[in-house]
Amino acid sequence: MKPVEKICISCPVGCHLSIEMNHGELLVKGNACPRGVDYARIEMTEPKRMVTTTVALTEAAINRLPVKTDRPIDKDKVIALCKFLRTVSFKAPIQCGDVLITEILGTDVNLVATRSV
Repeated sequence: MKPVEKICISCPVGCHLSIEMNHGELLVKGNACPRGVDYARIEMTEPKRMVTTTVALTEAAINRLPVKTDRPIDKDKVIALCKFLRTVSFKAPIQCGDVLITEILGTDVNLVATRSV
């Protein structure tokens, strides 16, 4: 099997990883710290991403509210999440840190406001 090339995003260094599965064992090269191995394992078995975006906002001086997920969501659900968030809107006032939607898309991930309005 040909090695998979990834850039580690666990820290600001951005190591260029070479990831290979050899008889069920994960072989990682190019990492400058142990976090690179953890990143490679997750990327190869269950990739997840934090999502930051905006949602519609009513009764406020601005019409979009910045939001984020409170933890990474499965990578294969990111597009569905973004499509869903295009259909929702929230009414001001909202405080930074307010949980706007709990257990989004049936996951343990919540949507959180990242600005007070």
